[in-house]
Amino acid sequence: MAVLEPDTEAGRREFELLAARPQEAPQTAQGDQLLTPRQTEVVRLAMLGLTAKETARRLGVSKNTVDEHLREARRRAGASTKTRLIAWAVACGIVPYQPQHPPRSPIGG
Repeated sequence: MAVLEPDTEAGRREFELLAARPQEAPQTAQGDQLLTPRQTEVVRLAMLGLTAKETARRLGVSKNTVDEHLREARRRAGASTKTRLIAWAVACGIVPYQPQHPPRSPIGG
């Protein structure tokens, strides 16, 4: 299982920037209070790179149920994509971010 890494360099930079800005998380409640325990688990498994089908198998529910948990979690977090949802969850401390690859050093230094 691999930690979710966006496919493009730009996507990875956006993810890392979003995850590094906890101040952009909703101010109405703590992140873990905004999501149900099941939504939190589904987001955590998405962060690990599992597909909705794999998550459904692991949790013993249908793929449609997993999709609905992700949709509702995105709505609650104000996230337009799954990547933004996961970045928000990382910023709130709901899921730990452990990049697979070490950060790249700047060019020439």
